[in-house]
Amino acid sequence: KALAELCIEKDIYVITDEIYRELLWTGEPYASIAQFPGMRERTLIIDGFSKTYAMTGLRLGYAAGPREVIVKMTQLLENVLSSVFTAVQWAGVAALTESQQCVDDMIALYHHRRKLLLDGINSIDGISCKDPAGAFYLFANIQSTGMDSRTFATKLLEQEKMLVIPGVGFGPGGEGFVRLCYATNDENIQDGVQRLARFVAGL
Repeated sequence: KALAELCIEKDIYVITDEIYRELLWTGEPYASIAQFPGMRERTLIIDGFSKTYAMTGLRLGYAAGPREVIVKMTQLLENVLSSVFTAVQWAGVAALTESQQCVDDMIALYHHRRKLLLDGINSIDGISCKDPAGAFYLFANIQSTGMDSRTFATKLLEQEKMLVIPGVGFGPGGEGFVRLCYATNDENIQDGVQRLARFVAGL
């Protein structure tokens, strides 16, 4: 709300990526900045089907915002990209209009996997992780290892064949952290925790 008020005061337009709006772990309902008074006409929402409906490979997404902005975006995209395959568009319609039980089931599964990876990381001496508010990533604190995030990620890949993303890639504030993804099965998560524990123990 405070950000919305600032945008109105300073006449700022907002582009908001809401792809993870269904994957929240705080128990609070999602609030789009567009829902606040005066923000709908100055907000462009970017969303898609890859996260909520696990339709990643179909490359289907959408934008919602002021009509004049959408018209210009459409003109640009028509001359830059080809259209999305018709069957994929119908799949998107089905995802939005049919039962959402599959979404509820997937969210419950991610909740379980989040806890599995979070508990696993926090059981390793030398690294730690806070519970994330959403999405399917963890940002593990590796500062006590004495390594920067790129070195940590490179050595982990070389020694344990395990890939993590250096936190510095998300900005200077991400240094000292690495990002892990738990959008996989329990066996892979458990194996990853074992590899990570073995690597850290050998430092």
